[in-house]
Amino acid sequence: MDIVITLSFWLICSLLAMTAALVLVVGGRSLQPPQWNQTIYIAAQQEVARRFGHGGPRSQGELAAANRLIGEAPRSSAGSDAAAEEAMLLSAIAVLTDDAHHARVDTALTALREDLARSALQRQLGLVAHVSSVHVASRLWGIARVVNVCAFASVGLIRLLRMALPRLDRRIGRAVNRVTASGFVLAVLATAVIYAVTPDKRSFELWSTVGDVSTVIAAVAVGAATGRLYWAFAVVQYGRPRHWSVKGISIGVALTLFVLTMVALDLSGRFGIWLDRLSRFEASVRIDGQVSAWLGSGLMLTCTVLFLKRAYDWIRVANMRASDRLWIAALMWILAGVGAEVVVLGTRMGPTVTAWVLRVCGWGGLALAGLACALWCLEWSLRLRALRASGWRVARKGFRWWALIAWVAVVGAASFASPLTSPVGPFAHNATAYQLCGAAVGILELTAALAFYPGAVITALYVRRVGKAYRELEFSAAPPHPGLAAL
Repeated sequence: MDIVITLSFWLICSLLAMTAALVLVVGGRSLQPPQWNQTIYIAAQQEVARRFGHGGPRSQGELAAANRLIGEAPRSSAGSDAAAEEAMLLSAIAVLTDDAHHARVDTALTALREDLARSALQRQLGLVAHVSSVHVASRLWGIARVVNVCAFASVGLIRLLRMALPRLDRRIGRAVNRVTASGFVLAVLATAVIYAVTPDKRSFELWSTVGDVSTVIAAVAVGAATGRLYWAFAVVQYGRPRHWSVKGISIGVALTLFVLTMVALDLSGRFGIWLDRLSRFEASVRIDGQVSAWLGSGLMLTCTVLFLKRAYDWIRVANMRASDRLWIAALMWILAGVGAEVVVLGTRMGPTVTAWVLRVCGWGGLALAGLACALWCLEWSLRLRALRASGWRVARKGFRWWALIAWVAVVGAASFASPLTSPVGPFAHNATAYQLCGAAVGILELTAALAFYPGAVITALYVRRVGKAYRELEFSAAPPHPGLAAL
């Protein structure tokens, strides 16, 4: 009897959970505009076009933020598939709300969807309309997309719950109420039959058995009411059973048998036995060190190739600054060296080849990085010149060009004079000159070290202010978003 009670309780909970999930899914999808993903994708492309449609090349970070703002292109579903999905959604709403007029339901949903889509698009565009940083705009755009989708789902769910809950309560409650009185009588009669066929009547618990039988009858009533609900779905969507195809009936029977088989295997404990056998099999598998090394090398080489492919794709992107291309090229050189080092170590070519590969990759990467730094300085100076030509003034706040030049001169002088303090230098045999030269070099190095940290902070902040001002200068020339202007 315990297994029957367990199955009855499981049936009630499963049916109620399935119905609740159905209401949540249908409500969340009911007011989702059908073309919202396409609309927001086009709006994102227009937002990036108005920001990047003028001005010079952009940095890799800005282009990555623009790609993040646009996102992935929405999947284009066939017209018949979209129509079938919309028809199924309308059928589910009509059954849950007990409204047989599909045209009226469709008209009301279309009007609500258009209003929600219009307000959501206006909110989305207005949030980033005056944000000059594309990095911040991409983050705000993503947050607004999530908020809009949640707004569609919450409004649709609240609307459907207000319309469907009273009808579901009447549908299921009516079925349960019909069984309440007659079910108790049937429970008593069934208990009497069970008592008559029980050999040991002293251990028989009367009221416990009545409660168990009542639980089974209530589960049957809830199952029948929920079954009629899903039967109404099937009839509205696919028509009467005489119109059903053999293929559809076969698929339904196969799915039902699969679900019942999975439930039976779970209740019988076979899943646990199979998982235990699988765990013992995994524990019995042993891999030696050489195989592990080859697997690790292969995995690392695969990751390196994927990173190189990604970096190569970025180098080929149009409208990117030359300094960023060189930075990516330096990274590719180093990654190629890592891949070559993996191959060298795996084939055991010897320390000479290993050292040569490290030397070539290291010096090549440093050369490309140094060239990228020089080119970045040139690009930054051109941006500063454009700001001055446009009349923009950037606050220096302690930064002075003469101080930067003086610090570079001090570092250069200290580096140039450092060999003079060597024990084998030109002043090694003159104690007085040697001490004076060492003192001068020490003073230069101390001055450069003391001025480094405050100077680096002040210079970095000034460089950042120049970049921000140049970004605002470019953004000031951007036209308004066409979608926002139309709204």
